[in-house]
This record gives sequence, structure tokens and C-alpha cells, in this order.
Amino acid sequence: FFFFMSDLVVRLVPVSPDLLGFDMVTISESDQDKELILGRGKLTGIQDVKVSRKQVYVTFHAPNPDTGETAFLAITVKGGKPSYIFRNANKAETIEVLPSCQAKVFHNDLLYLLRDKFAYRFEVVDAAAAESEAGPPRKKRRTDLNGERSLTELELLQQEHEKLKASSAKQIRTLSTRIQVLQDNTIDLETSLEKVEKKNLALERNIIKLQKQIKTLKALEAKEKSKYNTLKTLYDSSASTVHNVPSPQTVPTKRRRGRPSLASKRSRDFSEDDSDKDSEELLKEEKLIEADLEMEDSSEDDELTDTRVAELEQHQIGESWVDRAGQTCRWVSPGEFTDGINKFYTSVLIDKRCFSIGDAVYVFSPHGSDSYIGKILCLYQTPLNKRRVQIQWFYNQNELLSSPKLSQRDFKQHQPERKELFGSSIVDTNDVGVLDKHCIIKAANVENLEEIVSWSKSASGRFFYQKYYDNKTNTFPTDGPSLPAKFSYPEGSLEALKI
Repeated sequence: FFFFMSDLVVRLVPVSPDLLGFDMVTISESDQDKELILGRGKLTGIQDVKVSRKQVYVTFHAPNPDTGETAFLAITVKGGKPSYIFRNANKAETIEVLPSCQAKVFHNDLLYLLRDKFAYRFEVVDAAAAESEAGPPRKKRRTDLNGERSLTELELLQQEHEKLKASSAKQIRTLSTRIQVLQDNTIDLETSLEKVEKKNLALERNIIKLQKQIKTLKALEAKEKSKYNTLKTLYDSSASTVHNVPSPQTVPTKRRRGRPSLASKRSRDFSEDDSDKDSEELLKEEKLIEADLEMEDSSEDDELTDTRVAELEQHQIGESWVDRAGQTCRWVSPGEFTDGINKFYTSVLIDKRCFSIGDAVYVFSPHGSDSYIGKILCLYQTPLNKRRVQIQWFYNQNELLSSPKLSQRDFKQHQPERKELFGSSIVDTNDVGVLDKHCIIKAANVENLEEIVSWSKSASGRFFYQKYYDNKTNTFPTDGPSLPAKFSYPEGSLEALKI
């Protein structure tokens, strides 16, 4: 829109992509004091129904030399939606003009009829400069009810560029928002997955403990049932013997504090001395059996006292951590070794149990079955803060019997003893959280085999081995295999680093 005065040209130049193809309209000097209506209609060429027909009323005010006030447009919003002024003078700012409100538009300000739509730039220039900018006749671009409208090639390219720029910025904002949402969802899923894994590991350990308790209760039940049957048999035999005695004078007085022998079932013509002797021997034998059962049911108590735990924590290296099962773990060692990548330690303290290099241990089974048995070769921490333990595994007899490579007949030819294990060359690494508790494994040979077997039967958690099982050749050599250890500690360092 042009407002012509004697030496000034006032114009509103369409600059937004949605006004592509619209040119400026010339208004005579006599109309400069009248209100100009900008909205949907023939004057602007806007057909969007979101724009009111009387969106903005515009009145031009010429510069006042007396007060020094520059030229400006006084606008009044009459439509139902607000208009906006983008002012890029000393400080860029956007002014919202609400319905029925007024505002001023100065030189080079942008007037948006709606938010981010239908923008005009207000310019006040000299008439001579405006004529020189007109240049040669422009190519005709569009014809409508207002007559011919034309744009130069440069203006067309600028408007296309603005349109593409606005579209690209909108797409970038949309994609950035979606990426942020996906990243947040991924973090939430990883956190939930980690919590579920911790709960599953805790449940597996609880199941293992319950299975062990059930097994122990069944063994106690069988033992009590056996004792009950034995006592019932003795009671029945005693009652039958007393019933067949001819007179009270012939009843032995010692029978009140002793129980009749099982031999009374075979013959009731025994003397008083034989009855008392058999009862005493039977009671003695029962006590030995009960003591043996109690020793067999006992386990190695490897939980440390609070005082001992406090002493070990004085040698703690680094910060403690909590594994997936909720156990508090920390490295305890007077020093640490490194191979240039990993850091190696001599001991790890898990709750109240301390596991060190060379210890024989029970290892949790991930399938909820009986625990595995192995020997700790090294303890280390990776650059990614993974706490690992390297273990040499030992086979028990049930594992070998269930192997498809080894037949039961071939295995029994070796005549394995009870609680006998078989060494192996299988070595792998696991998280230190798989360590359960300690056990004892001793090496046996022909000379001390009988002594070692008796020692292993005296309590739970005691095992021995005298052969190795080679799963590749299905043989049982007596010579130990070479173990691929993760780290070789310097000679004498294990004794120096023991706590």
C-alpha cells in the first residue's frame, strides 16, 4: 500500500510467504487522513476465513517537525483475534495488540494481521528513491479483482526462500520434540528394565533358599520318622515281653531305665543280663547315629562378626556398590594391581562374607537348581566399572551323570566316593554378585584318601577331589590342567596382600 505525500512515500510491503503474488496498492494523497481497513477482501486479496473483513483499521500520521516525532501508523484491531507488531529497532520485540486496542507502527516494523501470518513491512521513504527502486516494468504474475499485480524475480525468490525457511524450521522443531520424547521414553524403559531384573534376581535367590529349606525339612522329617519307627518298635517289643512274664518277681528291675533290644523279636527266652546289654548298646548306637546326622546337616558359617567387618572396611578401596540382589559390596585389599586396563584386588566383601583369591565357593545357579561349586582365581574391575570374578569350576557326580557324553556305567567304573568332586579346566568370568558362601575343597591321593573321605563326611560344605574330568576326551586324568588365568599376581604378593 502506498501513501503519497509531497516528498514522502508511505507503503506497506507484503513480506510473508502467504502473501506471495500480492503487490502494493497506491492510494492518493487526499486519502491519507482517512482510515484504511486491512482484512479479508479485494483490497488485500486475502481469502482466509480466519481473518476478519475488518481486522485492522490503519491511519497514517506524518512526521511533526515541531515535536520531532517521526511518521507512524496508528492501528486499531477490530477483528476477533489479536494482531502482532514485530519491532526491530534498538531491541527486537513482539507486541501483541488485542481486539479493541490501539498501537503504533514505525518505519521498518512488521505488522502481522494474525500470529505468524499475513505480514506487512511499514516503510517511509523519499518519493525519488521510491521511483528509482521501481526500475523497469516487472513481469506480470497474478490477476484478480484488484487488476494486474506483478512481482520482480528477486522478490519471488525471496518469498520462496522465506516460505521454505519457515517450513524447514517448523519441521526441525517437530522432529526435535519427537526425538526428545523418544529419548525420555527410552530412559524410562531402561530404568524399568533394570528394576525388573533386580527383582527377578532377588526372587531367584529367594527361590533357591526356599528350595534348600524344603530339602532340609524333608531330611529332618525322614530322620524324625525313622526315630519314631525305631521307638515304636522298641515299645511294642517291651510291652510284649512284660505281658509274657509269669510273675512280678521275675521282671528285671533295670528294664525301667532301659529299652528292650531288637533281638527280642527273634527270641523271648533271653536272660536279664542279655536284655540290659542289648538295650544299652542300642541306645549308644542311636546316639552315635543322631550325632552323625547332626554333624552332616551342619554347614560352614562364614558370616563375619560386626567387629571383623569393621576391621576389613578399614582396607576398603574405592566406593561401595549395591548389586542387583540388593547386597552391599566393596573391594577390601591393602593394595591393587593393574595390567594396564583392569584393576585387580585380592578380596571382595559382600554384606558379611569376605571372598578372597583361592577360596572355594558356592555359586548361585541362574536356573534355581543346586548351587555350583568353584574356586576363585582373580577379582577385578573393568574400565566400565564392571566388577568381575574369574572362577575355575568343579563337577559334582550328578552333573557328570546327566552329561550325554558320559554313560552311567563308565562313570561308576571309577567308584566315586560320596562328596567327591572332579576338577576341570573350564574357567569363565561372572559378576561378583553370583558368589553365595564358602565351602572347603581338599586334594586327596592314595595315601590320605581314607582320612580325607572321613573328614568330608563329618560336616556339610566339605568336599575333596583326586581326579579331573576332561569333557573333550571323556577321561579322568590325575594331573591337573593348565588354567587360563585372567591375571598372574606377582610372586609372594598373595601372602603380602592377605587381610
